[in-house]
Amino acid sequence: MKVGIDSITFDVPKIHLPIKTIAENRNIEPDKLIKGLGLKKMTLPDVHQDVVTFAANAVYKLILQENLNPNEIARIYVGTESGIDASKPIATYVTSLLEQQFGERTFRNCDTLDMTFACIGAVDALQSTLDFIRLNPEKKAIVVATDNAKYDLNSTGEYTQGAGAIALLITAKPRILAFSKEVGVAS
Repeated sequence: MKVGIDSITFDVPKIHLPIKTIAENRNIEPDKLIKGLGLKKMTLPDVHQDVVTFAANAVYKLILQENLNPNEIARIYVGTESGIDASKPIATYVTSLLEQQFGERTFRNCDTLDMTFACIGAVDALQSTLDFIRLNPEKKAIVVATDNAKYDLNSTGEYTQGAGAIALLITAKPRILAFSKEVGVAS
């Protein structure tokens, strides 16, 4: 059985800083960042945006794009390095915002979880969700990668920071990308 990514949506801020501008202001050759790292723009959240709103908007777009019934979504797992609350996962805030659109307790049977670990959090959320769908091929699940990466001014990571979210619909018989069961791990 094939399991994988059936659909993709995203949400990013409209505010951005061209990489050429930051390179010139940091005395870095722009082509080092543009051609060397493939960077074009650094996204910057507006005052009303954060990792929750990015994630909720990406999931909302996915639900509308695929005409999903929210009651059919068995899990929403979030991968991030930007926690906002030490006691509640971002995923619960996301479902709360979505319930304002789709109705109270629409996601009451939806498993929500965050996997917080820099670049690998969303990969771990994806791996766990792929296994879930292999065991429950009739179910639909969503994996969200959301972040607002911030680094110190003038640091080597400053020009790689940014913000936004991507939502992946994970199903059996995916239309975009299928994953094998084999997984490699290195720590």
